[in-house]
Amino acid sequence: MGAESIISALVARCSSLVPSSRVTGEKQTSSDVAGALGAITKTEEQLLRYKYLNDTQVEQELISKLMTVMDYPPATKLGGNEYLTSFIHLCLLDFSSPHLCGKCKGRAFIPRVTGTLVDCPQCHGIGLRSRSKRGISLMLGVPYETFRRNWWGCYKDLYSELSGMESTAIQKINNKLN
Repeated sequence: MGAESIISALVARCSSLVPSSRVTGEKQTSSDVAGALGAITKTEEQLLRYKYLNDTQVEQELISKLMTVMDYPPATKLGGNEYLTSFIHLCLLDFSSPHLCGKCKGRAFIPRVTGTLVDCPQCHGIGLRSRSKRGISLMLGVPYETFRRNWWGCYKDLYSELSGMESTAIQKINNKLN
């Protein structure tokens, strides 16, 4: 999976990334793409590869890096690195795969009988749903109350960190390509 495939996947699935070649009609060279990817960190590149190319080969290294990026106080209480690895893996899965709303099927609106469109009441016009705390705790094998009390804050912080890393990487790539 080369640099071109990362950029192609990003352009196809990320509306905030529009290389100038699309606007001007010029062909982008491999050196342009390599230069754009050279602007991001290795962790950011791994995150983009994992999310947009489904490259599971980078997963373990990405998990190892994310273990050092943040402080996870509940890990020592609940069994150390085994829980922490599962926790980060689950957050990565949640971050990288869209969870389409069941009611609107990801469209963010529902057609009325009268022909008008209204925001979906279940997802509030977003088109996505998030996993429930109870569902996450079940997947981790941690009692719900323990998860809610000890892990939920860390989960939200890690998810925000991943979102920030992705946004920063896309912004750097966009700046280099345009």
